[in-house]
Amino acid sequence: MATIRSHHQIFHLVDQGAVLKQKHLTLLFIIITTVISLHSVRAVEKAPIVNKYHGLSRFDDLKYPEDFQHFNYVNPNAPKGGKIKIAAIGIFDTLNPYMQTGTHISQIPPLNFFSLGFLGLNEPLMMGTGAYSPTGDESKSAYGLIAESVEYPDDNQWITFNLRPEARFHDGKPITADDVEFSFNYLKKKGPIRYQVQLKPVDRVEVLDKYKIRFHFSEYGNRDQLFCAAELPVLPAHYWNNQHNEKSKLTPPLGSGPYKITHVEPGSSVTFTRVDDYWGKELSINRGKYNFDQITVYFYQDITIAFEAFKAGILTIYFEPISKNWAKAYNFPGISSRKIKKVEIPTKMIIGSPMIVFNTRRAPFEDIRVREALGYLLDFEWSNRTLFEGSYIRANSYFPPKSCKGSSIRSCNIL
Repeated sequence: MATIRSHHQIFHLVDQGAVLKQKHLTLLFIIITTVISLHSVRAVEKAPIVNKYHGLSRFDDLKYPEDFQHFNYVNPNAPKGGKIKIAAIGIFDTLNPYMQTGTHISQIPPLNFFSLGFLGLNEPLMMGTGAYSPTGDESKSAYGLIAESVEYPDDNQWITFNLRPEARFHDGKPITADDVEFSFNYLKKKGPIRYQVQLKPVDRVEVLDKYKIRFHFSEYGNRDQLFCAAELPVLPAHYWNNQHNEKSKLTPPLGSGPYKITHVEPGSSVTFTRVDDYWGKELSINRGKYNFDQITVYFYQDITIAFEAFKAGILTIYFEPISKNWAKAYNFPGISSRKIKKVEIPTKMIIGSPMIVFNTRRAPFEDIRVREALGYLLDFEWSNRTLFEGSYIRANSYFPPKSCKGSSIRSCNIL
């Protein structure tokens, strides 16, 4: 009996051990399952929200919706045709804007003060910021040009560009993600310093398909870096892979924009002709723009010579940069005979300004009284009246006046 009882006890103990082991396994399974579930929930909670838009805005929402027809500052029904001749002050020695040496026509005043679509630059992925066709009524917004739309997460770690299948270079070849990838690699390694600096935040690019490419950034959180990618000019890989083109300084590179260079007088003039079958002429961002059939830019080393060329009838239009001349130099026969019309057009575009900036984090400029005292030291009213013929308006802010709409004058001042 004792032996049997002992065996029963042994079997009973073994049975209890098996049950206990099973309970431990079950508990372990529940714990693992719970951890995995919690991890999955957290992963879902932390997954960045991906935004898809027709444009990018640095500060506020985009002014223009996805289905907008044209920018407010253009005449969508403007007639097309005619020729225009303008002046630039300086001398160019290359038509290749992507070399590390030389002076390209886009770097010569007044061409770097306004953009009319004929700078000889390749079209970027998006227009509105950068050197190519900035928007006239938004401080930092970009709209799709070669890229139809963009996608990016809230942490701005990457941005995807969806290219327009209809986009074409002037030779008829389609613009693809491979061209964008080539442009990034070429300009970051061999391009001018300004492009190397622009593309520095980009870690790598990833071709997703023929018309889709993603830019990955080294850091996250910075909205500005999205524009670094959006402003990338797209070069034709099949053209630039020919090493000869790197050395051909006065051969107009292959582009894709509304104008192309058709005639060059080295160091003297460049003629742009409108492309009749330009792929993007019906886009809402281009409607009402690029209306002249032909534009010729004459280059002068001195502004006085340029003004004399205008008086002689060589130039069609002249932008006067000197306030004293505007007040006193326009008394020549062309004005009196009314063959030349003198017109003052107040600008409504957001433009930059030359200025001296104090480091307000350091003494003595951190004291608002010091900054206010320096303001009183400058007799702006006397200088404007005596030296500049009353042509200027005193600025009270870094920002355009419309940015202060609804604010008191004092709150809009930055001292």
